[in-house]
Amino acid sequence: MKYNRRRHVVSADIQIPDHDVEAGVRLGVVDGNTKGRGTHTIFLEFLNNNVPQLSLVGRANLKAMKEGMLQVQLLVPSISADATVTATMKRDEEVELELKSEIKVMDANSQQKINIKYDTTKIEVEVKSDVNAKTTMLPKGDLIKNYGNDLLDMQVGQTDMKVRHIFKKFVETKTKLL
Repeated sequence: MKYNRRRHVVSADIQIPDHDVEAGVRLGVVDGNTKGRGTHTIFLEFLNNNVPQLSLVGRANLKAMKEGMLQVQLLVPSISADATVTATMKRDEEVELELKSEIKVMDANSQQKINIKYDTTKIEVEVKSDVNAKTTMLPKGDLIKNYGNDLLDMQVGQTDMKVRHIFKKFVETKTKLL
């Protein structure tokens, strides 16, 4: 177990060399150091072989009791996941509250936003939602294509015909019958 005074980080590691196990947990606090005007952060990381496997980060910011922000972020690098939820509040003549979530997993994105404004005479609510899921090629697409072509180019028994030729003739015959 270690404590870094400069970075305000506590870390604990477990190492079992006989079984190739090296895991750790890191907990830290980052002070804004700007007399109450900066963003304060607390984080928790789970490590394997000194590489972060999961990170949980919390941030808070308060400015002159007029503006405030709370944010929680979850990062999972192994699946390219990043989820953030943010709440922001502003208080002047009217009170404005914004709740926002952003979730990214691989190529899929989701953003949700709720904005609420309140003054003495009315309340305004705005809701926005955006979801995007990009489809990509299979990571092993070339391998599957090569395997399929090899399968179709196989000889059938002791003839000079290939599986590709039999499928082709089957489709031609089926088309004629329909």
